Amino acid sequence: MNPKRVLYVISSSRLGGAERYAASSIKGLSGLGIEVHVACPSGPMAIAYRASAASVTTMELDDVFSLADARGIALLARRTGCELVSTHLWNADVLGGLAIRVGGKGPLVSTVYGAYHLPVGEPGLRGARRKALSSAYRAVYSLFDRVIAVSDYVRRDLTERRGLRLDPRRVRLVAPAVDLRPTPEEPVPAGFKDPASPRLVCVANFYPIKGQETLIRALPSLRA
Repeated sequence: MNPKRVLYVISSSRLGGAERYAASSIKGLSGLGIEVHVACPSGPMAIAYRASAASVTTMELDDVFSLADARGIALLARRTGCELVSTHLWNADVLGGLAIRVGGKGPLVSTVYGAYHLPVGEPGLRGARRKALSSAYRAVYSLFDRVIAVSDYVRRDLTERRGLRLDPRRVRLVAPAVDLRPTPEEPVPAGFKDPASPRLVCVANFYPIKGQETLIRALPSLRA
């Protein structure tokens, strides 16, 4: 199938890796002559989506039980005549999957960026609930024709973690591309007196799950 119109549903417009990847793929598809329509929350990355998309429709997409958002996605897919729906991030997977399977039509693809709902870090009743969700959350992907994993770790998590699992034949590994074109040299920050001194760079948002605190705690042992 070679769709001419695609609907992207992404449940975040914050400055993050998944959001930037979605923006770059929207740009790439548009460059191939594919008409891309986007449903997303308001936020800084919505500007990047809008730069390449045929249209951007803002929705909250912050509640997986929002019938209004699910209905809005189904109506948008019909109104724009999109032949394929591509969802990004968990809330979009749930809302987009239900919207298209109940109130829409056409192939449905999800891109999964991480090991969602890992059963770690929560004690007591909250921990039990998280373990139950960890076992069951992949059931939503039974609604999808294909699931794209951005890394082999994500692919294995979808197909091997305890609980409901995806059929490996329905999962495709498509690693995000990296632009290898050279960029202008950046000046050395004033804090680096010796440009040849060892440096450590952490590329990640400042969310607890990214583990910057763990990195900082590890630094003394690295010096030793």
